Amino acid sequence: MRYENPQSMVGTIFNNNWQWERAVNFYPDYNLPEDNSMMVTIPELNLGKQIKLPKNATRAILKLHALTIDPNKRVVMADILSSLTFDLDKNQNVPSQEWQFQIPENTYWALIIATISYSSPKNNIAEEHMHTGTYLWAKKIAE
Repeated sequence: MRYENPQSMVGTIFNNNWQWERAVNFYPDYNLPEDNSMMVTIPELNLGKQIKLPKNATRAILKLHALTIDPNKRVVMADILSSLTFDLDKNQNVPSQEWQFQIPENTYWALIIATISYSSPKNNIAEEHMHTGTYLWAKKIAE
């Protein structure tokens, strides 16, 4: 089976009760030049503005993972290329930054996924609002 369309994962939902679109208000920029050195520009982040808080939450952990897969193999394995983690406190700014990593030439598909986990000092966040995630970017690399 070959996946030709990088949009095939659009609409992937990790949490129906707290969907990614409700939880965030930011969009990274992606640049993949011919040399496969991926550059992701992440805008300034503020918990409460770019990352919205569910009721009672005061902290969040945003994780971004770049990975590769080959869906044509009998056993599909994900290889993590690079990860980035942000610990966010309410109304605290995290400056814009660039995340750079190399995508190996023999890669079939490259993907970037993101997750957010919320917490509060009182542990009073509804279970269905504690986590959300989505796929952010995907591209077929090898032919």
